[in-house]
Order: sequence, then C-alpha cells, then structure tokens
Amino acid sequence: MFDIWTANPLLVFLELSIAGLILAGMGAIFQKADYPSWYVVVPILNYGVVFRIAQMSPLSMLYFVLPFLGVMYWPMICISIITIPLGLIAHMRAMFSISKRFGQSDLFALGMTFLPFIFIPMLGFGSARLMDRPRRPADEFVFGED
Repeated sequence: MFDIWTANPLLVFLELSIAGLILAGMGAIFQKADYPSWYVVVPILNYGVVFRIAQMSPLSMLYFVLPFLGVMYWPMICISIITIPLGLIAHMRAMFSISKRFGQSDLFALGMTFLPFIFIPMLGFGSARLMDRPRRPADEFVFGED
C-alpha cells in the first residue's frame, strides 16, 4: 500500500544530489568573487553575498524575508501574497546582474533562475570570470584574512 508520508529513497537521493550540485556551483561562484565557499551554507550570509556580488542593495533581502514572515505569522498572509512575486523579481534581478557581471547573456540568467541545477554549476565550474571585482569596505571583516 502506498503511503504519502513515507519517502522514496531514490527521490530523496535525487533531491539531495540536485541540492548539492547547486550548492557546489554557488560555492564556486563565491570563490570566483573572492569569498569563501562555505558562505553558501549559512542562509542569511548566503543571500548577503549573492546581493553583494550582484551589486544590489542589502535592503533587497527584505523581499525574501517578508514571505516567510507571512507563513509564520498568520495576519501577514495578505502581505505574503504580494511579496512572494516581489521575492521572485528580486531573485531574477540578482541572477541577471550576476550573469552580466560574469559576461553571460540574458537567456543564461533566465536559465539560472528557472533551471539552477544546470546553469549555476555551468557558471561556477566553467571558464567565465568576474568582470569587475566587488569593492569591499576597508573595515569589513572577512574570515581567513589577516
């Protein structure tokens, strides 16, 4: 008998493999932008570095946080209905900016948005290089630097 609550081990392996491939690709992108690759596994720091590489405002991260608040706090469900598309738009803007900074096309950015398990590792492990390095403030602390 089929039970919807039991996980198929093959599907779990496939999902974890795809997630690992995306994380490895993002880690390679972070290394190309002179950030440590372990920043990928820290959730808020991950988005901060993505927006820094994309040269977007850190306030753009609010578009990602507000939909999750709507899930946790029920009166914000109406706000969440509005902010989920805004989060997708902010994600698309970040992917377009990152692909432009690596010298890729707009179609590549669409691929990074909708097929990340293919295009993010292509960008991370491919020969594309970051065109201009992001400027870091002099007082920013970066782990591993003296």
